[in-house]
Amino acid sequence: MNLTGGWHWHWRAWRSQDRWAPASAQIADWLMAQTMPRKQLVLIGASAGWMLPTAWLAQFDEIHAWDIDPLAAPLFRWHHARNLKRQGTALHLHTGDGLARLTDLLQTMPGAFFWFDNVLGQLRFTNETLDAVDRRLRKLQNTLKPVAWGSVHDRMSGPAVQGIALPMAHQSLSGLAIETPEGQA
Repeated sequence: MNLTGGWHWHWRAWRSQDRWAPASAQIADWLMAQTMPRKQLVLIGASAGWMLPTAWLAQFDEIHAWDIDPLAAPLFRWHHARNLKRQGTALHLHTGDGLARLTDLLQTMPGAFFWFDNVLGQLRFTNETLDAVDRRLRKLQNTLKPVAWGSVHDRMSGPAVQGIALPMAHQSLSGLAIETPEGQA
């Protein structure tokens, strides 16, 4: 059983939506405030889109979402497809490793906005050393220079250095900063 995917993870994610609401609101506030290409979205690590705002997704004409979890596509469809269809957004869900296909995707959709949803921070849990992961991320930044892209990941996805404070959190419209004790709870 993989705790980052599969039926057990999705069940927990679905049940935890209320607990995640403040973080989801911060992500939604930030995404909605950004200026970015709105024609195509390439979403790497889509999962079921539990923390992605449907209103933001609906701003795109076309979405190509990738996830390695075979349950991600049907659950993403269940979670977002009805509203996306109503807005005229074409939804293409793919099961597989979007990172492994990134070079092809960059060539076939150079005008798209590339969004990495809680996937880049998870690379540290691969069999690679942290130095190898660091090199991979630096190479990825260089590879992505010609396109618009962004990433979000939870703060538990990367190594923490004792004594170095995290940057101040953006205060979202939800009124709760994730750095506060309430946000951490």
